[in-house]
Amino acid sequence: MISAVGGGVTCSWRVIYLSTLLVFNIALSSCDSSVSAGSPQATVTPQTGSIKIKILNPKIKTAIVRVVGTTQTDSLDQDVLALSYCADNQYISVWALGYSIEIIDCNGSPVFEYSVELKALDVTDHLDYNLSGANVCRDCHSDVQGRTEYLEWNKDGHSRVFADPYFWTMYMGMDIYRNPEGPGFRLDNPGENGNCANCHAPAAVNALRQGMDLSTWNNNLPGSPINVETEGVTCDVCHKVMDVLLGNDLLPFVDHPGVSSLSFARPYPDQLLYTGPLADHKPENPQIITTCSPVFSESKFCAACHYGKFFDTVIYNSYGEWLVSPYSQKENPNYRSCQDCHMLSPEQIGQTLPSERDACSKANLNFRDFNHNMMKYGPDPDSPSQEIPLLVRDAATINIGAIKEEGKIKVKVIVENTGAGHKFPTDSPLRHLILVVEARDENDTPLAQVEGPVIPAWGGDGNQLEDYAGRPGVIYANVLKDKDTNISPTAAYWNPTVPAWPGSDTRLIPGQPVRSDYSFVAPSKGDTIVTARLIYRYAFIDIIRQKGWPLKDVPVISADSIVP
Repeated sequence: MISAVGGGVTCSWRVIYLSTLLVFNIALSSCDSSVSAGSPQATVTPQTGSIKIKILNPKIKTAIVRVVGTTQTDSLDQDVLALSYCADNQYISVWALGYSIEIIDCNGSPVFEYSVELKALDVTDHLDYNLSGANVCRDCHSDVQGRTEYLEWNKDGHSRVFADPYFWTMYMGMDIYRNPEGPGFRLDNPGENGNCANCHAPAAVNALRQGMDLSTWNNNLPGSPINVETEGVTCDVCHKVMDVLLGNDLLPFVDHPGVSSLSFARPYPDQLLYTGPLADHKPENPQIITTCSPVFSESKFCAACHYGKFFDTVIYNSYGEWLVSPYSQKENPNYRSCQDCHMLSPEQIGQTLPSERDACSKANLNFRDFNHNMMKYGPDPDSPSQEIPLLVRDAATINIGAIKEEGKIKVKVIVENTGAGHKFPTDSPLRHLILVVEARDENDTPLAQVEGPVIPAWGGDGNQLEDYAGRPGVIYANVLKDKDTNISPTAAYWNPTVPAWPGSDTRLIPGQPVRSDYSFVAPSKGDTIVTARLIYRYAFIDIIRQKGWPLKDVPVISADSIVP
């Protein structure tokens, strides 16, 4: 079968596996003291001479060997695996497609050839495997051990995609105080779990198939996980992935939403098997099986949950947007995978080649430590007590041109997405950008607008600071309407939806500047200060107030211009 959570399609896993060059290695999920590439090694006296590694498996045609913790590496590209030296207290890792990573203890004596037989992986996905909770990983992947993956993941939205009130209030049709308050999936579909868990609770999918009601966990949630199934995209989900099932258009199949597009290799219940991006790893526990999967550096890893089509309308599409952008072209010097931007390495990408950043690559010697805080949640530089997704800051630029002419202050504002490899904002159509344009005289008095667009009612119609409706500016959003009720903007994307009007998707496309023009009454004397601010808002203000969610506007960028 295609995966533990996929259904209805059968296929030979081994064919898929071997044809896509997939296997795996330890990363976030392994809980053991280990030595991996980049780890400090004991001071040793190196052997001299050429060290050869002989693989006893006759069918293996390509492999990677490395002295663990060093840059010494070679691949089986000319039928020979050779290293310069291998000293006492060092280790050689050997990895090949379809096999687990094997470790050879280096011998202090002048041994010039080592033989190894690699173990073929069992690529069967065992449905009775019980996923481990993140607390198991925390024991070895926290700052106590000098590893920060758990803390990074815990800050990241992937750890909260189920327990966060933003999800469960929309799922259940209630506000944060548990009062009935639509919209809600379960209000429209009583007794149905839906496909939401395929992305928001992937660890729960097997339990759901056995009849568990997802709403029972929502009703018990205080806004934090209560078990591994409610940990969102938890460690042991990603680090069991082998591949992603895509169509000829490189997009997931509509009838395989979320993790039903992923190929897993969950082991027997008593086995320890972990996948990741490194082809060299030495776990201290010999019972742990590790292997490397190229998918860990490929954007298609993200496609399963970052492309979603409901009925005939694409709702979530950051992967599809990236796919049609210049960033997806490997021949482009500015090529960036999703991981390049969202799992930042301490190394600067600069003009490095994709092969230098690829998982399971002989050429990758430096990009081996990846931040699991994928939107870089951290203190707002302007308000350190607030944590915001820092990748949103400065993701766009603003340029202002302003002149005084014919008794008016004429303003040209150009906004451009310069920092995101997909539309900005992306995925949930609730997310939008608000461009606010202001002109003030030397006494800081607002000047009256006489021409140009104004912010629509769904930018906030009221007297609060966050209410921008009627002010000079525009909103960049993907505005949809309910096909049956004509409610717009709609938040009930589980119902049939269509664009609210032709061209209602006005979000910023990478590298394409968008212009808007305004005119204000010129002051009788003194300078005019024109300001343009771009604000990121994660949901429309009406539903934020309806559900009781906190307002978390993020200032993206601002620009000023002085007109004499």
